[in-house]
Amino acid sequence: SQSPPSIPLEDLEPLYTRARDEGLVVARVHTGDPSIYGATAEQRDLCRRIGIDFETIPGISAFSAAAARMDVRGG
Repeated sequence: SQSPPSIPLEDLEPLYTRARDEGLVVARVHTGDPSIYGATAEQRDLCRRIGIDFETIPGISAFSAAAARMDVRGG
C-alpha cells in the first residue's frame, strides 16, 4: 500500500493558525516513531511560534511492535 501524501511544514502554518483562531483541537498523527521519522521538533517550534499549546504523545516503533508480536524477549 502507498503512504498518503505528507503536508509540507510551510503549508501547516495556515491550517494550524485557522484551527487556533476557530478554537479547534488538532491531532497530528505520524506513522512509525515521529521523533525519528517525522519533523517533530520543527512542528513543536511552529506551534510555539504561533501560540498553540501542544502535547507530544509517543507511540511505539515498528521494531518494538514486531518484537512484541513475535513474543521476542530480551535478556
